[in-house]
Amino acid sequence: MSAFEFGNLVGRLLISYLIVLFVIFIFSRLQGKIAYKRSVSWYGWTITAVVFLLGLSQPMMRGAGLD
Repeated sequence: MSAFEFGNLVGRLLISYLIVLFVIFIFSRLQGKIAYKRSVSWYGWTITAVVFLLGLSQPMMRGAGLD
């Protein structure tokens, strides 16, 4: 795995976490501490993994790979 591919995966994972954190923040009535606690729980990481895999599957289905 090249540095480019590794950076692409890490970036996608970070963006997936930020999307999940934002959605949880909205559902937590804009309370940051509660949103952060919920995002680092087991279901927060599970949702992050699902969003990451869904985002990764789209280029794979088109045959583009990680580019």
